[in-house]
Amino acid sequence: MATAKSLNMEIALVAAVAENGAIGAKGTLPWKISSDMKLFKSLTMGHVVLMGRRTFESIGKALPGRDNVVISTTWKGDEADNIRVFESIEAAIEALKKEGRKKIMVIGGGKIYQQTMPHAQTLYITRVKTEISDADTFFSEIDKSIWKMVTKNNLPKGDKDEYFIEFQIFKKITA
Repeated sequence: MATAKSLNMEIALVAAVAENGAIGAKGTLPWKISSDMKLFKSLTMGHVVLMGRRTFESIGKALPGRDNVVISTTWKGDEADNIRVFESIEAAIEALKKEGRKKIMVIGGGKIYQQTMPHAQTLYITRVKTEISDADTFFSEIDKSIWKMVTKNNLPKGDKDEYFIEFQIFKKITA
């Protein structure tokens, strides 16, 4: 895959990650954190959101106000409902590049994060202050020799938040 820089496009990963790296359990988010959902919406609104089929199925519908791109080799989806399906990340990026898109927000799942992280320039990470013992999906370790944390904010726990969270932004270190 060509680098995003050569594509003149930013690729950013958006993830909520528990202290043990967990991002999912049994096909769903393993927590209820309204504050993080509001943050997620503000980060992704108006952008392309790229996700795997399982992530899309766990959401259950296209995210309004965003161009929804689903990666799947088996599912064809319903493109009439603001959902575009591509068989590979490379095909999706190439199509979005031709359309002049400038930013892709990758929103999961685990395999999609792994495949796109080497090409990303920014990581928007919500650190969830807990460990999930029954997790089955994990976020890759953030290599500090490649990524530099540029923002770190503890967010207040809202009435509808199951856990405390910390918002972090990482930028790729360029040579």
